Amino acid sequence: MLFRGAVFLLLLLVVACAEPAPSGTGHGTPFDEHFTIKTAGFTDLAPSEDGLPPDDGKHYVGVRVEIANRASTTEQFSALLQLELRDPSGRTHPPTPLSGHRPDTPDGPIQPGATASGLAVFEIPVAHSAGTAGFALLARGAPGADADATVTLG
Repeated sequence: MLFRGAVFLLLLLVVACAEPAPSGTGHGTPFDEHFTIKTAGFTDLAPSEDGLPPDDGKHYVGVRVEIANRASTTEQFSALLQLELRDPSGRTHPPTPLSGHRPDTPDGPIQPGATASGLAVFEIPVAHSAGTAGFALLARGAPGADADATVTLG
């Protein structure tokens, strides 16, 4: 009986000390009235031979994203209009389509119940890296919508 009690307390301690899952994982974080977003990785990226190099003092980072359409109709998603990366200093950065990294960020029509995934690439100051705490991916509703989501990355 004492052994079972010790095991139970140990399990409680492990559960209590476990870090919570990052937001945007699992079933996804809803935004807009139609979409959910999940992230599956955030990393520094070397310049691609297929794209333009980053501006001086900047470098590329990538976020693997999956956008799911929860609506019963086909809906348009635009990473350029609906995603931003917020760095630890609070500055926001739009995705850059010129990096040459693949797979491209999801863009265009998403069928009902379907998902689109890809790599959202952002150009950020070299003072920050993907390993730095305090980054967040911001998913904006379509123009006129007021439902946004923030996914903590680090």
